[in-house]
Amino acid sequence: RLDTEHSSGAAFVVVLPVAPPSPERSVSAFHFPEGAQVLVVDGEQSHRERLRMALVARGCQVTTCETGKGALERFEQSMALGNPFSGVFLDVRLGKEQIGLWVLAKLLRQHPWVNVIACTDYDDPSMRKSFLQLGFKACLKKPLSPDALDACLANHFPSRTQ
Repeated sequence: RLDTEHSSGAAFVVVLPVAPPSPERSVSAFHFPEGAQVLVVDGEQSHRERLRMALVARGCQVTTCETGKGALERFEQSMALGNPFSGVFLDVRLGKEQIGLWVLAKLLRQHPWVNVIACTDYDDPSMRKSFLQLGFKACLKKPLSPDALDACLANHFPSRTQ
């Protein structure tokens, strides 16, 4: 995909499929229960797609969106249909501002039980600690490593054995 803006240059986005696991690395031991679904919210398509593929490989149904407003709408739709998301993976920034924090506050105000996982490129431990204090259940550093994702899932989501 090619995104261009007049006088701002061009951005090229290339999404490559994930290669099958090598024999040296076993497939994730974590597997979502049948029917589990999560919402992935990230302003960058490549991050959304990478996380979506990783979660699908672990047996989860995944809905993605790129905006905070879209995330809240999709979450409410899932509630109205009686099939709420098991959790939300939320980019803290969502653009140039920390709109993810606004989305977190809105979600937790209405649904305090929901597992909201921060996905961030912030590497400052004090910043990540403050995200946890605001109500995120965990904070994952982008780009996500398979081991960090599995540890997060094991700690915050129900699983089934294969």
